[in-house]
Amino acid sequence: MALSRSKQLVLSLSGIALGGLLFVYASLPKAVLRPQLAVERIRPGGTDTRESPAEAAIRLQIRNHGTGHLRIYEVRSGCGVRLFWEDCGPCSLPLDLAPNQAVSLRVLLQGDPAALRTPPTLTFYTNDPESPALTVDL
Repeated sequence: MALSRSKQLVLSLSGIALGGLLFVYASLPKAVLRPQLAVERIRPGGTDTRESPAEAAIRLQIRNHGTGHLRIYEVRSGCGVRLFWEDCGPCSLPLDLAPNQAVSLRVLLQGDPAALRTPPTLTFYTNDPESPALTVDL
């Protein structure tokens, strides 16, 4: 079945319009769906409890302040630091956070943090385009 010239023209123009829409969609700013990692102490000042005389605990809130899903691939810490994810059931990495979603992280430091030569740190590896590796001093 052959199409008339006018129908061919309409289909051709429809294809051009669709192509133009796809081009506009592809060129939208990537900030529209951008994850953003935020790490905040739940209690200012750092150490909030003592698990034992040899351990100090710090609670951190890990939040996605962005508009896209945040994926935490890995969290690295120094020696003498133990991490416990809270508020998310049985958590495992990679951990996905929706926009404005938050979880708590309990950090146990062995020994007195003030007696250490260098302050303990955590490094979060994520899909945040602005800070793919964010290091936080404890």
